[in-house]
Amino acid sequence: MEGRHASLGRKKLEEIRQKKAADRSQKASAGMDPRNANLSAGLQKTSSGIEETVHWIGNQSTEKEFQALLTYTRQLEADIREQQEQNKSFASKLETLETERDAFEKQLKNMEETELPSLKKALQDASREKDAAIITR
Repeated sequence: MEGRHASLGRKKLEEIRQKKAADRSQKASAGMDPRNANLSAGLQKTSSGIEETVHWIGNQSTEKEFQALLTYTRQLEADIREQQEQNKSFASKLETLETERDAFEKQLKNMEETELPSLKKALQDASREKDAAIITR
């Protein structure tokens, strides 16, 4: 699941890079305005051991997109951690239930081996006594 979220993040970053490249090529062909040529060298962010170097043109919309993506990635990581904790809890509950089920199965098997024969014998005795009482009338 983490791989899927990382893949989605990489795809989003690639889309942003392609969008910026298209913008750069449009500006280059239209004669770039020197006032907007303030290019940042890059920004390195680390999130959960995944290092990505992101280069962008210094406009706010791209930085906002990056920040939104970073926030979204962090939220996904928090959701993943929460799901993992729930999975651990469910696994623990499942293990407890399986242990209880095994105990009940052993108890049932024990009752079938010990109690059932004596109950069958008692039923047969009661049936004979009933038949004997009917005959004596």
